Amino acid sequence: MLIARRYFKNALDVQYDKKDYSTIAGQGFLQIEKIFFIEGREPDNPNKKSNYTLPEIAVIRKVQSKDLLVSFFEWCEKALGQTLPKSLTGKAVSYALKQKASLMTFLY
Repeated sequence: MLIARRYFKNALDVQYDKKDYSTIAGQGFLQIEKIFFIEGREPDNPNKKSNYTLPEIAVIRKVQSKDLLVSFFEWCEKALGQTLPKSLTGKAVSYALKQKASLMTFLY
């Protein structure tokens, strides 16, 4: 998820208003941030370890992260037709969809 997060962050960073989260790049970025947040990871420091134990994280992933991730990929399917394929946002959405199987593995 870190690489997908980076793609959306890069697309967000080239916007005129870098804090405009109403854009496709902003919405994708926020959805990924939610997944980090519910697992107890700091969105601004995603590499920092969570304060939850591994069994607690496993439960969170089964109950909450899975639903968020499924919702994220459904959103990506819709967003794909709303972006230019070679734009940073288009590349972020395409990357996420191409890596869906890999990005879902952390749930199991």
